[in-house]
Amino acid sequence: MMNEKQGEYEISSDGKTVWINGPLCVGRFCRFGIDVLDGIRIKMTTPARPVGGAKLVDWQVFQTLMLDHYGVEVSNRHAPEFLHHPWRRKLDVVLRRHGFEGERLEQRKAEMLERFPMLLKLWDDPNA
Repeated sequence: MMNEKQGEYEISSDGKTVWINGPLCVGRFCRFGIDVLDGIRIKMTTPARPVGGAKLVDWQVFQTLMLDHYGVEVSNRHAPEFLHHPWRRKLDVVLRRHGFEGERLEQRKAEMLERFPMLLKLWDDPNA
């Protein structure tokens, strides 16, 4: 679970869902869509796309909505794992199987990307 404080708001993410909480929950992003809330009332709900769930563009919409409505800048560090390119997910799985977690996992990925820069091209190219 990753938590980050911005003023009166807290951004929490667990790799599957992102929550923006103030005194109450004001935003949520997951595979099933976007919720922007005003306390208990839902101001806006965007259901996920019928095939494959939420996409990167939906994440960008969520980031914009949180910034526009609440002044909260949601970093890509909180992006759910299902938005990551399959190569990145596979690398995470392999490294976790070898005992890497948390900061060690991120450090090892950075080392591998430095040694094998072609992985970055694969991650950036949606047709790869």
